[in-house]
Amino acid sequence: MKCGICQGAVRDPRTLSCLHSFCLGCLKTQRGFTCFKCKTPFVTPTPNDVGSLGCNSLVDSLAKAEQVVKCHTCDTENATMHCVECGENLGASCSVVHKRSKASSHHQQIPLHSTAASCQKHPGTELDTYCKKCCEVVCTKCMGERQHSRHVSCPLGQMTGKLQDEIAGFAVGIRTREEEAKKTVAALDETINKIKEKHGVAEEGIRAYAEILQAALDGHVGSLRSELS
Repeated sequence: MKCGICQGAVRDPRTLSCLHSFCLGCLKTQRGFTCFKCKTPFVTPTPNDVGSLGCNSLVDSLAKAEQVVKCHTCDTENATMHCVECGENLGASCSVVHKRSKASSHHQQIPLHSTAASCQKHPGTELDTYCKKCCEVVCTKCMGERQHSRHVSCPLGQMTGKLQDEIAGFAVGIRTREEEAKKTVAALDETINKIKEKHGVAEEGIRAYAEILQAALDGHVGSLRSELS
């Protein structure tokens, strides 16, 4: 979930036609568009219209899930534990203090990132569901909330397989369009070369005709001068 340009957590990820995603802000700073991962060159988009690229919701959701969470108590340590009763994320030191406190010694604490991808809204709950309406990876608790309650969902594993098939199809289509584009560019280069050749021939013909006209004009001027003298 890192941006190949800034090497930080990807923010507002935008996907190029090679299917690699980068921060929108990072793409806007680039003058030329060559994918930083696969080195695929792009004629478009330019930095001015890169915002028209669609946001990769799946990458965005997973990137947010991997962002560092700060301790709610001290706001300096990175949170490693989550108190189920308090609903707070705790750093290592604050977690120990929380356990020793008489008021919270009986509280259940669970590792904040106890799963491969933990939900930010419901720490300790795995991101295992894909909301088809929002195109977003969520947990089962999120699906029970008002935002997603009427949306169609499916297990993330099921959607991952489908997305992989779609990506494979996109890759084939991209390679086909790339070959077509190369042929089109080659044909345009050939046409440009022919135009240049014809332009050179036409320019030479114009120059020769101009010399003939100049010679005829000089001869006529000479005749007039002879008659006047």
